[in-house]
Amino acid sequence: MTTKLSVPAGCPRTPGWDTPTPFGGNVSQAGKHFPEGSFGHLGYTGCSLWIDPSREASVALLTNRIFYGKQNDGLKNLRPILHDALMEELFR
Repeated sequence: MTTKLSVPAGCPRTPGWDTPTPFGGNVSQAGKHFPEGSFGHLGYTGCSLWIDPSREASVALLTNRIFYGKQNDGLKNLRPILHDALMEELFR
């Protein structure tokens, strides 16, 4: 479930997860410290889970972005900052 799909070519997804991939030229929602082989999930309500099996680390963010309306995109900026801060603290 964590092996990237081969079709279409270059697909960043696995059968069950997302992988850390920059979206639209921006930083990945996983941040910059989740390496190749990491995987995660972004939920509609803003929750996220990223797992780095090589370092046995994971970050879970439990939120409710839709409390302020479905168009609230503030978490797109916050997620990578939070993930980076936590991974830097764990692995400095």
